[in-house]
Amino acid sequence: MSGDASGAYAKCQDCDIDLADRDALNDHTRATMAPTGEAGVVASSHRVRVVNPTEAERRASRVRMRIQDALGEAYEDLCKQVERGEFTGAEVAAEMWAFDLRDGWDDYMAEDAS
Repeated sequence: MSGDASGAYAKCQDCDIDLADRDALNDHTRATMAPTGEAGVVASSHRVRVVNPTEAERRASRVRMRIQDALGEAYEDLCKQVERGEFTGAEVAAEMWAFDLRDGWDDYMAEDAS
């Protein structure tokens, strides 16, 4: 994200106010939370867009994007293997439920340290 010249942390997309930081964003979304009357949607608040994320948020976003890219590649490879009949979609799904990314990371780091 390139940031916003106003220096605001976030902007409300519904009432066009600037929010100074994460606490202000959270306060605004809590204050604007209201029942929707829509089936299946209990409540909704104003839509807020972070325009000047913190360094920690930018770093976390880059990590999430890398994980999403890697998972996307893995899903494509698995799909091709299912199409070739190497295993079924149900077999892949069963293993996905058993896999925890955090546990995998911890195991990888432990192996890397040895």
